[in-house]
Amino acid sequence: MLLKRKEFKLLSLPRLDCRFTLFVVAATLLASFVIFVYPSHKPVAASALVQQDLQRRFRKYEIAHVEAQSAAKAVRETGKLSIATSSLLFELSLNQNDIRSPRYRAEEVTQSGVTRELESQPVRTYKGTVAGVPHSDARFTIDDTTIEGMIITPVETFFIEAANKYNPSASSSDYVVYEASDVVADTTLSCGVTLKEQVDLRTGQLPGITPEIVSPMRVVELATEADFDYVSALGGSAQANNEILSIMNQVQGIYESQLGLTFSIVFQHTWATSADPYNATGSAATMLNEFTDYWNANFTGTSRDTAHLWTNRPMDAAGIAWVHVVCSAPTFSYGISTLATQSVFKVALSAHELGHNLGAEHSDGTAGCENTIMQSSASSATTLNFCQLSIDQVTNYVNSNSSCLAVAAGGPAVISFSSPSYLFSESLAAATLTVTRTGSTTGVSTVDFVTTDGTAEQRDDYTTTAGTLTFYPGETTKTITVPITDDLYPEANETFDVTLSNPTAATLTGISTATVTILDNDAGQASTNPLDDAVFFVRQHYYDFLNRLPDQGGLDYWSGQVSSCGADPACVRARRVDVSNAFFYELEFQQTGAYVYRLYRAAYGNDQPFPNPDTGNVTEARKIPSYGVFVRDRARVVGGANLAQSQLDLANAFVQRPEFLSRYPANLSAQQFVDAVLGRIQTDTGIDLSSQTSALITLFNQGGRGAVLYRLADNNLQTNPILNRPFIDAEYNRSFVYTQYCGYLRRDADTAGFLFWLGQVNLFPIRDASIQHTMVCAFITSPEYQQRFSPAVTHSNSECGQ
Repeated sequence: MLLKRKEFKLLSLPRLDCRFTLFVVAATLLASFVIFVYPSHKPVAASALVQQDLQRRFRKYEIAHVEAQSAAKAVRETGKLSIATSSLLFELSLNQNDIRSPRYRAEEVTQSGVTRELESQPVRTYKGTVAGVPHSDARFTIDDTTIEGMIITPVETFFIEAANKYNPSASSSDYVVYEASDVVADTTLSCGVTLKEQVDLRTGQLPGITPEIVSPMRVVELATEADFDYVSALGGSAQANNEILSIMNQVQGIYESQLGLTFSIVFQHTWATSADPYNATGSAATMLNEFTDYWNANFTGTSRDTAHLWTNRPMDAAGIAWVHVVCSAPTFSYGISTLATQSVFKVALSAHELGHNLGAEHSDGTAGCENTIMQSSASSATTLNFCQLSIDQVTNYVNSNSSCLAVAAGGPAVISFSSPSYLFSESLAAATLTVTRTGSTTGVSTVDFVTTDGTAEQRDDYTTTAGTLTFYPGETTKTITVPITDDLYPEANETFDVTLSNPTAATLTGISTATVTILDNDAGQASTNPLDDAVFFVRQHYYDFLNRLPDQGGLDYWSGQVSSCGADPACVRARRVDVSNAFFYELEFQQTGAYVYRLYRAAYGNDQPFPNPDTGNVTEARKIPSYGVFVRDRARVVGGANLAQSQLDLANAFVQRPEFLSRYPANLSAQQFVDAVLGRIQTDTGIDLSSQTSALITLFNQGGRGAVLYRLADNNLQTNPILNRPFIDAEYNRSFVYTQYCGYLRRDADTAGFLFWLGQVNLFPIRDASIQHTMVCAFITSPEYQQRFSPAVTHSNSECGQ
């Protein structure tokens, strides 16, 4: 039945109400059963009246005698529990299984209508296995007064409950042990129609063969509600919450083993007053509407994937839920279960309704689905199993709508930002973001990261940062450091994003994009420029040319070269130029920024796939890569202990990109590939490196295409087996001019300006300091460069002639 709710306008959302109706019919059949036979366990007799009541409930059962207090003590101390009947022995190994989330909280609305926080109760739920029974799963609730649980085996599901639930005169140490199929009950699930046509239709739409269960295992975060009738029936809010936790511990066992899903309880809310918001009697659909409306209006700040109401109100259905809603339609992610006495029904009921939330429909009319959890009608033959249709429906749905479901801890590694947003003052040198790895930490996991502009721009507010984080065995946290520029512009707070991508040996199911807000610290129009401060001037060179924070020794040394001039303006001008030029000339830049430039030139020469976008001179523009593609790759290669590895990593990624493969098809042999690259270099630069062919083929055979490109662009003469100096020299002047635009101005060069400066530099011998100083001076005294940091322009190109 489709619920059409006039008060909601979201008519496109799937809102199928599915009801679970429970009828218990008494019968009087008592028989013994034997699944596992063990010798000589003395049967425990029950009184005649107790036997009569139990026979009305179960076709077959046995009695186990267990002292709850002693058993609870043994479980806490040893993790062991034995349950023995006349013919059965279950030797259980149990561990605490707190299904409450670390951020769990509980609230109660008291009789006076006041909402109060409830203290967290001790863990009473356990999970474990049965000795000698492979693939078993035991789920128990144990304390000093109670033992109740479920044992799932490959053959049957068993339940253990206190006998005094069915007859108060039963001994507190007598427990009923029965198979799920031995409950005397007829159970009917009804939505008013069988939904056979809809199930058949959706079966035809299943996208091929799907995994048997969800993998990696995902966590469904559940919030619970107990109305006044349910709380009253259980004897109070604490008891109601404990009962729900017990139910969900057992439901969790079914979902984990059959569907690859688990549950975590994040919030429990109870009503200890009759003034709860639920007025419906008789109509489960109306009560679901009331529950949905109330929680959407009052619990928007309570993060959860779905919410479930337990009630003891008389209704025309024992359960009801919205279908296909988890993650995809959170304002409809609700369901209801009514109070049931026998464990098999209270577990089956909640498992059924939560299945609807997760995409499972009624499985009527489908071969192999008889007597399974998602059937709309069932009898005492119903098993606590999902049939393949239901497994496929849930698996397909979760795989397509898992954005809100985290990967279970202890499963495959999950990499995520620690927060979706970070705040940093503009006065700080850098923003530091934490990236976490949860789940498995035994192996090596990697993830790429990159910054992108928001209202904050990489040219003026922060430095483009990119790279790969590597988590080694046992490591759970890494940090990303993004340099921040403390300009003198009074402006609103500004933001940029950092995005994670391309994980290996891990998944990105948490926060993969974080927003960084730079809090402005300026007021009023500036009349100075921070570049005139020697420390700021040098720090910004580390950002612009080396793409990193300065080491203190380097910062002190280079800023000292300028500040030692004191008030001598000529000395300051000359030292500023010397220091600035040193950042390009020194080896660290030649092996990082200039390396990336040479990588593009070696691969593509005068026909770059992403060229400078200036249309004024297309032929020349095509010879150099655009600033956007260069700066992202440049940010991945930063000086330090891992420099050589980062150079090689970039080269390996570089040769796998579509634009590279279109130029150098993957089916080229080593000889063909090396010849093609060297041919490009010779055609576009005039440099003949054919003498290096044999050595390059050796590199290809040892490390693939990436190794070839890496060594052709590498400027480390001490370790490079390739004699590539002629190529480096041929590209030096072009590289110098290109990276001045990228470094000082943080943009693409205008082609006319680029060619002017390239012509000037080419008039002098390679690496001539005087012409480099002239160009550096022109850039650092340009209004464009100075206005990156302040509206105040305090230098001019006229200084460069002095």
